[in-house]
Amino acid sequence: VPAFVAGPSKPASRVADDDDGLGALAVLSGSVASWPSESQGLDGASEQRAVELRRALDVAEAEKDALERARADLQRKFDAMARAYEDDSATFFAAMDIEKRARLQTTAASLSPAGEESREQGTGGVAGCSLQQELEDVASASAIRRALEVEMAMKAELEEQLRRAQNELERRDEQQRAREEDDRRAQEDDEELQALEARRTQGRLCEMQEGAWFDKISIKWNVIQPRFVRLSRDMRRVEWGRREVGPFKAVPVDAVLRLEFGDASRAFRCREAKGRPAPERCLSVLTPSRSLDLVARTDREVEVWLLGLNELTPCRPERQRFTAEEFRLRRAMLKLETTAPPADADG
Repeated sequence: VPAFVAGPSKPASRVADDDDGLGALAVLSGSVASWPSESQGLDGASEQRAVELRRALDVAEAEKDALERARADLQRKFDAMARAYEDDSATFFAAMDIEKRARLQTTAASLSPAGEESREQGTGGVAGCSLQQELEDVASASAIRRALEVEMAMKAELEEQLRRAQNELERRDEQQRAREEDDRRAQEDDEELQALEARRTQGRLCEMQEGAWFDKISIKWNVIQPRFVRLSRDMRRVEWGRREVGPFKAVPVDAVLRLEFGDASRAFRCREAKGRPAPERCLSVLTPSRSLDLVARTDREVEVWLLGLNELTPCRPERQRFTAEEFRLRRAMLKLETTAPPADADG
């Protein structure tokens, strides 16, 4: 008795949907692989975040490959079962055709005169054959029913596995989209911060070109002289003079070796303890030939000039570059140290 009968095969659209889901995930993986090249201009924190996102993407792609292999294995099993199903169906219907032809021949023989005689002579034999045929039909129907039940159970199991694989792929896809959305928002925030910092830098440079009054410390004569300090229009020189209209002395911006701020500056260290200015307003510009030691009259002026010169002067290994946050933190610490009461002799 054949093990399977004809029945509906698996719709081809289910496999196509699975392939479309995997293809969409591959396209999304390819688009995320281009993040590092787009985020080269970000700061250290953004680069670290990009590295973490790439690692998470590698893990997701490895899991996606495992799901693809599982889906391919399930598809092969399903195809093998479908082929066996078709072969068994063909064999079964071929046997049914043979059986029907045999029954027709028996019916024709029974209708002939010779068949009438044989039927009268062998009624018992015909009854025995009918009973045997009926038993065989019952056994065949039972076997077919069991085969159908097994086939339905296997088909349900395969469909359940395919459904789970599809759900897992959809979940990975949602996670990937969420990571992309988070990265897009982080990139937008970074771009906004960079644009804001660019506007602030431009404002500082404009203030430097307009100029401001500083107290210039002459280390040679140990005197403090008021001087008008400004940045040239081409932003290549730092100029200072006794009046706002000149004449001016100048140092090239490209010649600046180091910027010193606070208690580490020459403007603060060259004065006696009693006559020292507030360290959070001291600024020294050092070049190979001389130094320009200044004491700002407001906190705003020293912030504008220190951060502005940071943007203009070339990067050197021996020079410390202050960011806006680092400068404000250092200034706050200097103010706390200046206003803190002195410790007693016992500690």
